[in-house]
Amino acid sequence: MERKKSYGIHVGISSILLIVVILALVCFAGLSLISASADYRLSQKLASRTTAYYDALSHANRDLAALNPAKIKESSTDSLIYTYPISDAQSLMVSVAPANEGDSFMINKVQVVTVNEPEQDNSLPVFRSN
Repeated sequence: MERKKSYGIHVGISSILLIVVILALVCFAGLSLISASADYRLSQKLASRTTAYYDALSHANRDLAALNPAKIKESSTDSLIYTYPISDAQSLMVSVAPANEGDSFMINKVQVVTVNEPEQDNSLPVFRSN
C-alpha cells in the first residue's frame, strides 16, 4: 500500500499568520511615527509660547524694577496697568498700585489676556443639491 503524500494545510496557515503579524507590526509602527510627529510639533509650539510668555514677564519685571513709586501716587487712577505682547492674540497685563506704607508699590495682578477674539466660522459645509 502506498501512502498518500499530504502536504497539509499547516504550512499555509503559518504563512498567513506570519503575514498578518507583519502587517499588524507595520501598522503599529506607522501609528507610532504619526503620534511621535504630532507630539513633536505640539512640543515645539508649547516651547515657543512658553518662551514668549517668559520674555514678556522678564520685560515686565525689568520695567517694574525701574518704576518710581512716586509715579504711581501721582497718577489719577488707583493703579497703573502695563501690557506686554506675548503673541498676536495674547498679551501679559500687569496691574500695579501704591502700597499703604512707605515709598513702595504692590503688584495687584499679572494675567494673560486675549487681545483679539478669533472669528468663529458659523457656516456648515452641508451638501446642497440643485
